[in-house]
Amino acid sequence: MDPGDGAGFDTIVRTEPWSMPYHFLIVDSSATVRALIKRSIRQSEIGGHGAKFFEAATGLEAMDAFAHHRVDLALIDPRLPDMDGVELIGRILAEPDTRGVPVVAMSARMDQRKTEALRRRGVKGFLRKPFTPEVFVGVVGQILEPTHV
Repeated sequence: MDPGDGAGFDTIVRTEPWSMPYHFLIVDSSATVRALIKRSIRQSEIGGHGAKFFEAATGLEAMDAFAHHRVDLALIDPRLPDMDGVELIGRILAEPDTRGVPVVAMSARMDQRKTEALRRRGVKGFLRKPFTPEVFVGVVGQILEPTHV
């Protein structure tokens, strides 16, 4: 899996609808980027069935969202204004209530050292921004419903 190729997995063709609405936490310092990601998810097969979205612009906001909402998948840009994404992901995955939440790192730029650090922290997939709905489904589909793809 090369984080530079825009996806963590090959594109997947689904044969049945997604079984439940998912709750996504999108963590990115840019409101515009968060809106574009929400739109991309809504256009995908996963987001078209009642998905809920929570947003955070900082690591502290992300921690607060985890404390107050059910999150099925966190999409986190490792470059945040208040804390390093590796630190944030480490905190999330160290907490008993959130350690099972899959995390996907998304970034326009991600060097090999940071990619390996994120992998060691437990990141399940990588997305290179901008990504298409098809690429999103390919990465996230393997994480949320691997037996249904």
